[in-house]
Amino acid sequence: MGYLSFYKKLIKILLPCFIYIFISQIIIAEPMGKGSCEPFNIIDNNIVFPAAECGGTLYLAKQDGLYRYRNNSLIRLYKGSPNYVSISRDGKLLAFSEGGSIKIYNLGSGEVEEILKGDYKEVFYEQPIWLPKDKGLLYTKKFLDISAKASDLLKAFVYTIDLKTKEQRKLTEGSSASFVENKGGIVFQRDNSIIYKSLKDNSESIVDEGMLPRSSPDGKYIAYVKVNTAITEIKSRVFIEENLHHIWIMSTGDFSTKKRITCNYPLKLIDEEAWLKKLKPSKEMQILSYSGRYCYLYPTWTSDSNNIYAIVRVYPYDNERLISYLIRIPL
Repeated sequence: MGYLSFYKKLIKILLPCFIYIFISQIIIAEPMGKGSCEPFNIIDNNIVFPAAECGGTLYLAKQDGLYRYRNNSLIRLYKGSPNYVSISRDGKLLAFSEGGSIKIYNLGSGEVEEILKGDYKEVFYEQPIWLPKDKGLLYTKKFLDISAKASDLLKAFVYTIDLKTKEQRKLTEGSSASFVENKGGIVFQRDNSIIYKSLKDNSESIVDEGMLPRSSPDGKYIAYVKVNTAITEIKSRVFIEENLHHIWIMSTGDFSTKKRITCNYPLKLIDEEAWLKKLKPSKEMQILSYSGRYCYLYPTWTSDSNNIYAIVRVYPYDNERLISYLIRIPL
């Protein structure tokens, strides 16, 4: 037992070192086809937001501005504090949210136009996504309902805005919406459900559990984040629970074809054997719950629908620091 305890401690110490040294070789995400995902060190140990891509050029929303990443060069285009960015279909405009408002950055002129102004206190406009032919935006409007219960203060609704007329239209309750090309509808998140809404007959259907859905530019697939939970009963009323973040994609044909495209494993900061020894007999269920080593966020598609960019946060062991990467997953 002494040797076993020694080797367990040794593995716990060495594993983070191997992950740090070989991070560029690790298959953090299992590719569905060719290649492997590629960690980018340009976003390291920072609060990170979705990326946008067009023709091989990446656009990033960081805490201090909008950036363009091309040919291994990172250039700041706009100084500010954006928290979301998407690029128009023609590659000429960036829509981004900042301080509860939505703005558009012209890549040709460098001019910025404020489209929707929030107060960042009670009204927030966020998550702008371009509509077909770049005529308008899908976005999330959040507002504080001070008359509601404490657990339901923040309401969120999906809207569209016509950029020419500035006409706004409320579509449904929810957030993180994107237009599904060739189907005439949108996919969005409500609570912990991924929902498809037809804009032809306004019908809604839950297509899976999850969050942060994003439709591919060709309209064939939806990428989203889902927490996969596994519970194992190791003895009477004693359970081990694992909650692991993954990125999934589903076909928009009938929304039934789905596949997980990432890997993960539990971050075991509590020794299972030591926990079991300390347990006292109880009539109640006793559960040891583990989260994942990786947390995946904000899957976004490349303009050719062949790759997905996402944020992966690598959660630390005892003496590590939190690391965040932008990764590419070839499909």
